[in-house]
Amino acid sequence: MAQNPSKRKTRCLDEITRLKGRRRVAVIKCAAALAGVIVLVAGKQLLAAQGVIDPNGIAAGGVTMLCAFGLAIVGGTSSIDFTKSGKKIAEIRRSCIVTDEEIRSHRIR
Repeated sequence: MAQNPSKRKTRCLDEITRLKGRRRVAVIKCAAALAGVIVLVAGKQLLAAQGVIDPNGIAAGGVTMLCAFGLAIVGGTSSIDFTKSGKKIAEIRRSCIVTDEEIRSHRIR
């Protein structure tokens, strides 16, 4: 049974809206990971300057390195999600022939 074209287009527009939301979340996660790395490195330098930790110590370096790796993984997976969502949006737009104006008007409703 063939689907009603307007229902199909509405479903496509809903999916595009959902994917655009995922893209926003991915950008925020990536930016937060970058900010986390900056705060981590600056915090280590600040603590070392105040004499709280040994800047050349293996414990401080190891903790910093592990945290930086974790944040790099979060940022990397977020950028992959961003790219995948963008490709999926482009694919849906091609298959359903959806214009920018239709996407904007669908979001307003």
